Amino acid sequence: MAKRMAQEQLTGDTMVFVDEIKAIQKKYDKKTEKILFNKIEKAFSGRERPKDMHQLSLNYTKIIMHDDMVALKQFLGKDWRDITFEIYKEYLDALYVFTPSAYAYYLPGLLITTANVKTDEFLINSVIFSLMDYEKIITDSYLYERWAKLTIDEYIVIKEWLRWISRNEIYNNQEVMDAIINIDKLINRAQKLEIKS
Repeated sequence: MAKRMAQEQLTGDTMVFVDEIKAIQKKYDKKTEKILFNKIEKAFSGRERPKDMHQLSLNYTKIIMHDDMVALKQFLGKDWRDITFEIYKEYLDALYVFTPSAYAYYLPGLLITTANVKTDEFLINSVIFSLMDYEKIITDSYLYERWAKLTIDEYIVIKEWLRWISRNEIYNNQEVMDAIINIDKLINRAQKLEIKS
């Protein structure tokens, strides 16, 4: 009986200890998240907001899909900080018809709004899948314009964001690791180009 009571006490103490660790981890995660968000905002702070449809989408006059035009209008004239997760999710098509500079301008909002998404990996995968093939990034003009022309600081915060989201089990760790490896290649490439300049 005494042994059983001691085990119950130990189990109870362990549960309290586990709960305390979870609370500390949650507090630490909140601080780390805030630091990451500040880094993302700082890294992309030099990006200018697209002022009109010409700056938002290169081919907006040739867009035949009504949905694409509707999607673009959700972003037109808006600060990236004002774009919610719901807008990114509902109007994901806009990301594919943005100009490279518009893509870079709205990318920090996408990174921040998706940082804690636990159920809908589709938006995050739209970033990760773009980064999975370094050779394709360098040779495909569409990907090149969006990914090979970012700054080193922007690459670094994207890499930190990838590490942050990888703590969520719904993401394929191999895909995230491939994306991180390719970000490192893009950083090395950008550093070499910086030295040549």
